[in-house]
Amino acid sequence: MDTVAASEAKDKLQEMIKEAVRNRQQYKIIGNEGSVVLLPQETYDNILVTLELLSTPGLLDQIKLQEVEEEFSKAFNH
Repeated sequence: MDTVAASEAKDKLQEMIKEAVRNRQQYKIIGNEGSVVLLPQETYDNILVTLELLSTPGLLDQIKLQEVEEEFSKAFNH
């Protein structure tokens, strides 16, 4: 992730968007009030889905159990 000053990002915004979309480039933009992140929409959407899945109670345990069951099934079906 590249770090860019807000003044530089203002001048290069279209170029930064193109790089983010085409090459999955991510930028941390630092301004007087703090910092923000510029990243591809697909990456952002994937982060939201991951957070939703991880916040679902018991889901991670279900996934782990399913993986164990699949490994057990493979071991005894060969």
